[in-house]
Amino acid sequence: MHFKPILKDFLALFFPRICPACESEVLNDESITICLTCMMELPTFDIDQFDNASNVVTNKFHGKVKVSNGTALYRYNKNARIQRLMHKIKYKEGQNIGMYLGRIFGNSVHQLSWSQDIDMIIPVPLHPKKLRIRGFNQAEKIAVGLSETMYKPINIEILQRSIFTETQTRKSRIQRWKNVQDVFEVREDKILELQGKHVLFLDDIITTGATMESGIKALLEAGASEVSVATLALAE
Repeated sequence: MHFKPILKDFLALFFPRICPACESEVLNDESITICLTCMMELPTFDIDQFDNASNVVTNKFHGKVKVSNGTALYRYNKNARIQRLMHKIKYKEGQNIGMYLGRIFGNSVHQLSWSQDIDMIIPVPLHPKKLRIRGFNQAEKIAVGLSETMYKPINIEILQRSIFTETQTRKSRIQRWKNVQDVFEVREDKILELQGKHVLFLDDIITTGATMESGIKALLEAGASEVSVATLALAE
């Protein structure tokens, strides 16, 4: 007799797995915590568009800072299941979800011609104070999954967030830009590791692009040859 399936079914009666996107119960035979319906219906981008230098991601930064390439997995819409999903990965119970989605994203990015030139993945860092409060960096968890399927290394030491900022929620484009202006810096003892490198700069979600803009500027000024941008979700 196989006791593990029986025990799993028994525990599910009292501790059902809930999909973080639609909040419905996840079936026992589904290997991930996101239900298969949501995985099929989450609003994804056509990956082929991101082989062009000009696309919905790079256009966020046009005329502000130089971005070589850009890509995204999901279209972000407020008051939809994608908003609930992106909210969940910011908390400890969502760490595995972030890594799982990162693997899916990495499989897509790996198909893009320019991805072969990437030297390293740098997730947007959190300020140490916020990292202590949250316990982990959700962009870093996504980067782990991305790295596994892109076969590219992650570097979390080069770029640091030197200024603690207020949340960007409910701020206008101008307010967001002022809130994150010059908040990132490249560590002096890591500058040589960045010289001449093509960086894939990663975040969980891009709305106005103000946070990414500040980080891209810091990386280019410190000697990165190119910066491309990846985000799990993009608000168009």
